[in-house]
Parts: sequence; C-alpha cells; structure tokens
Amino acid sequence: MSRGIFIFLLISWFSGEASAEEEGKSYEEIDNELTEQQLEIEKDLEDYGFIQAEEEEHLQKLDEKMIQVDSEITNKKKDMEETESRIKKAAEGISSLEESLKSTKETLDTRLKAVQQYGGDPDYLTFLFDAASIGDFLERLYIFHKAAEQDHRLLKTYGEELKELAELEAALARQQVQLEEETAEMKAIHADYRGQSGEKLNLVTSLYEEEKELKEQLETVQNNKAVNRLAKQEMELEQLEKEAELRFSLETGKNKKKRQEAGEMKKTEENYNQQKERSKKEIAEDSGKEDKSSELTLKTEEEKQVLEVKNLNEENKSEEIDEEALLVPGLLHRPADGRVTSAFNPKRIHPITGEVRAHNGTDFGGEKGRNIYAAESGTVAASGWRKGFGNTILLDHLTDEEKYTTLYAHLAFMNVKEGDTVTKGDIIAEMGTTGLSTGIHLHFEVHPGGYRGRESAVDPESYLH
Repeated sequence: MSRGIFIFLLISWFSGEASAEEEGKSYEEIDNELTEQQLEIEKDLEDYGFIQAEEEEHLQKLDEKMIQVDSEITNKKKDMEETESRIKKAAEGISSLEESLKSTKETLDTRLKAVQQYGGDPDYLTFLFDAASIGDFLERLYIFHKAAEQDHRLLKTYGEELKELAELEAALARQQVQLEEETAEMKAIHADYRGQSGEKLNLVTSLYEEEKELKEQLETVQNNKAVNRLAKQEMELEQLEKEAELRFSLETGKNKKKRQEAGEMKKTEENYNQQKERSKKEIAEDSGKEDKSSELTLKTEEEKQVLEVKNLNEENKSEEIDEEALLVPGLLHRPADGRVTSAFNPKRIHPITGEVRAHNGTDFGGEKGRNIYAAESGTVAASGWRKGFGNTILLDHLTDEEKYTTLYAHLAFMNVKEGDTVTKGDIIAEMGTTGLSTGIHLHFEVHPGGYRGRESAVDPESYLH
C-alpha cells in the first residue's frame, strides 16, 4: 500500500472525508478541535463523577432508612404478637371468671328459691335444726350468714375482676388496632423508600451507561488525535522524501554533467594527442630535420597544453568527488524541534567560563522532556555521561560506504544504550540541561569519518533539512 493511500484511509477513518485539505482545515486545526472535544468530554466525565457520588450517597441513605423501617416493622410485629397473647389470656380469664360467677350465682339462686318456696333450703334448715343447743343453733346461723356474705363478696369480686378483664381486653384490642395501623404505616414508608431506591438505582445505572458512552467518545477522540498526528507525520515524511529525491536527482544531474564534461575533455586530450602525432609526422616528412630548439619549444608548448587539459580533468574529478560527498549533507533528520539558539562557531566565548572556546555544534532550545530524534539510521556507539556534555549519545552512520558520527549532549533521559540499532527519526532521548550547561537545550555535532574528538566536528547546518 502506498503512503498516499495509507494517509487517505487514516483521514477517512476519523473524519469521514477524503483528506484534511478537502475540508479546508490543517492538521493543526483538526488537532485543536479534537483537543477541545477531549477537554469537554473530560469535563462532562468529571461532572458525571460528582453526580454519581451524590446519587450513590442518597441510595445508601435510603437503604439505611429501609433497614431501620424493617427493624421497626419487626418490633411492631413482636408487639402485636405479645398483645394478641395478652388478649388471648384476658379472654381465657374472662371465660373462667364467667364460669365461676355463673356457678356461684346458680348456688345463690338455688338457695333463694328454696327459702322463697319452702321457707328455706332443706339442707340449710336441716343444718340449723340439727343444732344440739341454742348456742349451737346461733353459731350455725352465724356460719350460714357468713357463707351468704362470702358468696356475695365472691360475686362482687368476680364482677370486679370480670370488669377489669373486660377493660383490659378492650385496651389490648385498641392497642392491637394501633399496632396494626402503625405497622401498615411503616410498610407504606418502606414501600416509598423502596420506590425511591429503585428510582435512584435506575438513575445511577443510567449515569453509568452515559459515563460509559462518554468514555467511548473520549477514546474515539483520542484515537482520532493519534491518527491525525500520524497522518501529519506521514505527510511530512512523504514531503521530506520527495525533497530528498529531488535533491538527489539534482545532485545526480550535476554529477552526470560533470562526468560528461570530463569525458569531453578526455576526448579533447585524445584528439590533441592524435593531432600532435600527425603534426610531428608531417614536420618530419616536410623538413626532414628541425631545429632542436624549435622542437623543444614546440614540445614545451604542447606539454603545457596537455598539462592544462590534465589539470582541468583533475579539477573536474575533484569537483565530482566533492559533489558525491555532498550527497549526505542536507539529508539528516532535524534532531530536535525548536529554534537554533547557538550556531557552530570556532571562536565563540563560552557562556560559563568566559574563555574563547570553539563551539563545535549547533544548539536547539526547548523545554525539558522535548523529544530528541536520531538524525540518521545507525548504531549507538556510546550512551552515558561525558565530562562537560553530561548525558550524551553518539551514533555511528554508514551512507554510501562513508562513515560519520552524530553527537547529542546535555540530555535529560536516554532511551538507547550502546550497541542498539536506531532508525532515522526514532526518539532516542529527551532534552535536558545536564553537564556544563546554562539552560535546557540540545547540543548537536556532526563528525565526518567518525568521532575523533573535538577537532573532527564540522558545521551541522549544511547537513540538516
């Protein structure tokens, strides 16, 4: 799949359009819009979090109230059971008293009827007249009256107890009704709490569903941002490759022209040599002998012309070699974003020591943690602390069988170690201010032929995009 098709699919995936240009928006504008969407969704998620917490707290309180009401209903039921038991006992007491009262009344009624009908109860009269003496008679009569009084008191007591039991039964019945009403009220409250709890539970469930949708939207926006940035990088990479191809084509064209000129000069030299040989033959045939000094003069002039041709060829060859060497410069990936804060300067005054000391590289400014990129594919020759440079990485590169080294210094964090293989544009470190440094920046050097110390550094500017 070509890079153009790949970018088309990426942009279509997150925007539904063929490309950002068709919408009239740049990648930066799309990224800003997606960032705003992301912030809005994150704010909504935060609000939903607060609402969920409040509703869950309300739901918990309702659950606690329902538990309390359940406990009260249980207690009311126990009270009702106890009241029912007491009512039952009161009813049994009333029934027993009624039986005793009935029996006592029947006995008294029998005695009264006997007295009215026969002038007294036969047993009662027999009891009296069987007395052995007047004293015994009076004593028996006294006992009879006492028994009658006892019966009356018993009847009265039974009546009072019966009344008390009836009142107790009525009170217990009223209490039973009250307990039933309170229980019904508690059940109604419990049902209301249960209804509120159900509503809160549905609300919390709905909030969780909406939160889930927001998280999915957030994930989509984040994916869209990543795709947009990847598409931008791919587009930039494609543009850089086109520029590199164009530069290579131009350089190749120049080299081809140089080679053509060199070939033409070589032909001119060959033609000149052939012409010289023919001239010698013609001179020998026409004059036989020539003046020696004239021959030397001619030879000197001829050699001078030959030498000029050779020098021109050598110059062309030298220029051709230089052009091939320049195939590498200008193709390096920029090692860091941000402006150049200090250029290559052999006579720079050091900002810390105040001494005139060559600045053998280019400094890029930025904030701590900014990405540092591999300027070209290669191998990590060194990764660690260097005096003055702090955390430093050296990468060895081999292009068209020519070796050169790039150096990255004052790093905050290093992502690679010695022996690792990196690809052009890989993130190898983060910008920092370690070592002898006045602020956060990247110090970048280029060493053609490999690193041989400070003296092998050249100005990196001509090697960068």
